[in-house]
Amino acid sequence: MADTTTVVEGKVKYRDGRKWKPRWCVLKKPSPVAGKLLLLLLYKDVKEAIKDGCKPKSCFPIEHFYGLQSGFTYEKENNIMAIICQKQITLFSFENREDLIQFEIKIRRSLGEGNFHIFSEHQFPVRVHKMPSNSKLPQDLIRMHIQGQKFCLTSNVPPKILQCWQISDLRRFGTVEGKFLFEGGSRCNKGKYSGAL
Repeated sequence: MADTTTVVEGKVKYRDGRKWKPRWCVLKKPSPVAGKLLLLLLYKDVKEAIKDGCKPKSCFPIEHFYGLQSGFTYEKENNIMAIICQKQITLFSFENREDLIQFEIKIRRSLGEGNFHIFSEHQFPVRVHKMPSNSKLPQDLIRMHIQGQKFCLTSNVPPKILQCWQISDLRRFGTVEGKFLFEGGSRCNKGKYSGAL
């Protein structure tokens, strides 16, 4: 019987600390009805991945997903994709652009996009116009990732999460004069907050 839980698999270089390590990557659903949850399994090579009972070198869930950022170069590696989650950002480098696109499409279908608009993922380049004086957000060009009912701001290459919010924790938000404005109340993880992008 075919494995219906595997979303995508292939050869990657995985960023582990300060080193790129060649690995065989398997992204799979914990069960066929798992919904918007993926497990990331990293094996030494494809032989190890297909061997019965062989444990992966690394295994962790892709949780609190915000989006993907891809197509950039970092430390002598090309065709890089970043999986942006609330607690971690996972970097992969691919041998060619076609492999990167294949992984990106499959991950977006499993985590970011679906038949329901609430699960769709969007990202926009933004510039911070106004933030509280104690904010550590740069006045540079940054990126906003919106996933379902939450959003985050990232910067740099590779991406780094600067701040994230649940839309339900915002007092108000919307556009005024071509700018996205939001105000967070005391339920926000940084306390009362307001900003203009």
